[in-house]
Amino acid sequence: SAGETEGRYTVTITANGSTSVLNFSASRADGENVGDYTITPSGDSSQAGYRVLYEPGTLTIHRKGISVTAGAVKYYGDDDPESLAGVEGLAGDDTIRYTVSREPGEDVDTYPITVIGETVQGNYEVSYTQGYLTIQRAPVRVTAEDASKAYGENDPELTAIIEGLKNNDAETVISFEMSREEGENVGTYAINVTGDETQGNYKVQFNNGTLTVTDSKALTVTAVNYNSTYDAEAHNGGGEASIDDATLTYSVKGEDGEWSDWSETAPSIKDVGTVEYKVKASLDNYEDAVDKGTLTVTPKTVTV
Repeated sequence: SAGETEGRYTVTITANGSTSVLNFSASRADGENVGDYTITPSGDSSQAGYRVLYEPGTLTIHRKGISVTAGAVKYYGDDDPESLAGVEGLAGDDTIRYTVSREPGEDVDTYPITVIGETVQGNYEVSYTQGYLTIQRAPVRVTAEDASKAYGENDPELTAIIEGLKNNDAETVISFEMSREEGENVGTYAINVTGDETQGNYKVQFNNGTLTVTDSKALTVTAVNYNSTYDAEAHNGGGEASIDDATLTYSVKGEDGEWSDWSETAPSIKDVGTVEYKVKASLDNYEDAVDKGTLTVTPKTVTV
């Protein structure tokens, strides 16, 4: 049996019931490249009653097997990867030589990659595996642009933005359709953009937008000023809205300066004085319209 401690070795010999230990050293010729290197043992020629002979041996360093494998992936429109093949098994900063080429083409598809070189290179034995460059569909986004209109108006033209096109491709290479959620009342409605997910060299993502229908500015109301004399019939204030089906409501300003709701019927007074009132017109999908008016009753003239 032998054991090593910092380049020194021991050999234990058991014979005739006794054990002896022999000591020796071993070294080899310097070098790490492929080749044969002499191993030289040394030590005392006489140890523990034994005559020791030292015979040199050989350390053989063989070529290391490494592999060059072709294969790469990229998106349509991008440059080819810096390397179309990879090397496995090189030690440290060692390098080898080989040539890589691929079949021409830039559309989405697979293109053969050819890698060639010498099998024996220095300390290495090289194997070559051919492969493919795969060009994948480039991602592109079609996003519906938000739009708005006032209630009662026609829809604006629905448009979308296309982002991510490569190689100066025209927007017409992407096909899509646009529609919007039904409805004409004030509110928000989805603008939908749809189409095929895969189109030529592209993988398309569709993003919806929003159509906002806002209040119309067209609704108006006009309060009527009334003047009369005492002892006449009740004097009614009123108002007229620009759209017939608008709802009119009223409020009256009291002596304290505060406004209070009157009713859905126009206010009236009989006694002498002036009342200021407001009339408000309301209608779904329109902004409220407000106007002010007065009801005035003057003293009645009598002759004595």
